[in-house]
Order: sequence, then structure tokens, then C-alpha cells
Amino acid sequence: MHYKKSVGAVLKQPDASDVLHPIAYQSRTLRDYEKNYAITELECLAIVDTLDKFYYYLHGQKFVIHTDHAALDWLKNVKNLRAHHPQTNGKVERVNQSLVTRLKCKVNSTSTKVPWTKLLESVTNEYNLTPHSITKYPPAYLLLGTLPYDSPIGQNSYHEPVNEARKLALQRTIDYHNKNKIRYDACFVDKKFNTGDLIVYEEFHYPNTRK
Repeated sequence: MHYKKSVGAVLKQPDASDVLHPIAYQSRTLRDYEKNYAITELECLAIVDTLDKFYYYLHGQKFVIHTDHAALDWLKNVKNLRAHHPQTNGKVERVNQSLVTRLKCKVNSTSTKVPWTKLLESVTNEYNLTPHSITKYPPAYLLLGTLPYDSPIGQNSYHEPVNEARKLALQRTIDYHNKNKIRYDACFVDKKFNTGDLIVYEEFHYPNTRK
């Protein structure tokens, strides 16, 4: 639910007779820029905030969202996402983290104060032309099939190596993911809880994210 100055929600859980009972509440005031949102966007904001707040309760569970705004139904079938909420794109988030790290190094290494907007172009070019630690190929080469300098690959055999490089990059990415999964599973302990067990709940905020 939402109001002109705040958004909020109620988390409910069914009992043995499927009767819903409230178990938690969540609300906060709107930020200045959020007050300009349309009603549909405010309804969506309330849902996003609630899912983030009650992540530990809802993760891995099937749940139903009740809202009074039917216009949100189009979100279930939307394909062309806008940059209005880039947090929903994991790839964009990871690339941005790499660019921010490089920008910090550039800004701190310059003797004169240069705005980061002036350094962004060079940082982006360096990122695109640097071989990735996992794929072993520069992102620009995998995307465009060429680099802004002379390639040792002959003209007659140009396209085949690029396609082969993309296959190798994909396989290396999959292998790296599987290795990480093995490491994670080796340390993961599956906890079993029964109804009525006491647990400790800790709110955690990822670094560089707003609380």
C-alpha cells in the first residue's frame, strides 16, 4: 500500500486452516524524488521495498502479493526494461562495480583533481580492451570480433577464431561457476527448523547500498 508521503506493507502467514494472520509490518517515508512517482510506480515501489525488507522470510518460498492496483499486471509480461531501476539487472550491477573501482583508482592516482566524468571514457575503454580474468578475452573482442589495433589473425580465417573464442569464453564461464558452486556447497550447512523453534534474526545491508 502507499500514501502521498509513505509506503508500507503487511506480511501475513496462513495457519492450519489457511486463515491469514499478520506477523510483521513495514513502512517508510518517501524520499523527495519518490514523491514525483506516479501512482503505479508507488505501488511497485511498495512491493519492491517489502520484498527487500522481508527477503529472509520469503526467499525460496512461494508467496502471493496482494495489491489494489491492476496496472501492475503488465509487469509480469514486460520485456523491454528501462534504466529506471537498474538494480534488477545483475549484469549491469557487476559491470558498474568494476567501473566504479577503476574510477576510484584513477581519481586517487591523479595529482590534480579531475572530475570522474572526464575519466569515465578512458576507464570504459580500458575495461573493454582488457582480457577478462575468466574468459581470457577482452569484452570488445567477444562482442565485436575485432580490436582497435592490428590483429595477428589472417583475413581468411577471421570469423572462425572469433566464434571459437566465444565458445571458449562461455565454457570457461560455466566452469568457473561450477567451481564456485563446489566451494560454496562444501561450506554450506542446511539447517532444519521446526515450528516454534527460536531463531536469531539479523538485518544485513550490503556495502554501498542505501539502508
